[in-house]
Amino acid sequence: MAQFNGFLTGSSVSKDSGNNEAVFTIGIAALESGRLAQCYECFYGIKNAAARFNLALCHMKAGDAGKALTELNKALTEMNRRMPETLSSGTKTDIPEELERYEAASDGYLAPMLSEEPELFSYGSRQRMLRLKADLLFALDRTDELNSVIVSLSGKHYGNIEEIINKQKEKSV
Repeated sequence: MAQFNGFLTGSSVSKDSGNNEAVFTIGIAALESGRLAQCYECFYGIKNAAARFNLALCHMKAGDAGKALTELNKALTEMNRRMPETLSSGTKTDIPEELERYEAASDGYLAPMLSEEPELFSYGSRQRMLRLKADLLFALDRTDELNSVIVSLSGKHYGNIEEIINKQKEKSV
């Protein structure tokens, strides 16, 4: 008879049992299907940059840019705390230009983040976080902070950043 992670045996599986991979899988599925309460339950309390990023997406989808920004700032702080040497080196894989162009124009940065993604791909993860931060700062009309994020992402031709810059120009006219 098959066992279902303790369901038939009476043993339980919990977030605290070191089963982060299962929690991330469930949380990402919940986020992608709009089950935001379950997504929140999965990622809340996990001190991991990817979990914080996913919580930011959860709050953003629920329409709370302020809480989303708070979680995103925690994600960036966690990345800086855990991987300062990787982030400061500015190194990244030499990716073909057409792939970078496609990604820059897409909204793939809004996809949920896997648990080990920030550690394995710190440069790309940080770029995704900064793109989301720009969206949130624009929604909150926090122009000074937004401009500093835009400067750090300049020259990359990110679709959402170019759209924000154009909307700022329209506002000032």
